Parts: sequence; C-alpha cells; structure tokens
Amino acid sequence: MRSKKAFLGEDRLAALLLVAVLAYGAWEWQQSPKGLIPANAWSQVSSGAGDGDDD
Repeated sequence: MRSKKAFLGEDRLAALLLVAVLAYGAWEWQQSPKGLIPANAWSQVSSGAGDGDDD
C-alpha cells in the first residue's frame, strides 16, 4: 500500500508536467510566424477552394 505522502507527490508531478506541456504549446503557438494554421488555408477551406471540382 502506498503512503498518502507519496501519492500527493505523484499528483503534484503530474500537474507540473501538464502545466509544462501546456505552457510549451502556448509558447510554440506564439512563436509561429503564421500561426499553427495560416489564415489563407482557413479561407480556402471555408470558400470551398481546392475541393477538386475544377473541371
């Protein structure tokens, strides 16, 4: 049986790891010069451009 102290330490480690991963993702998002998904890609998807029906 694990001690309560060890269990609380594992929870804190998991929470710290989660915060670190989220912070890294936010940092990467801000460092990306065009965003993770460029605006022109969204406009093409929403307008239907590039759907292959250009016969």
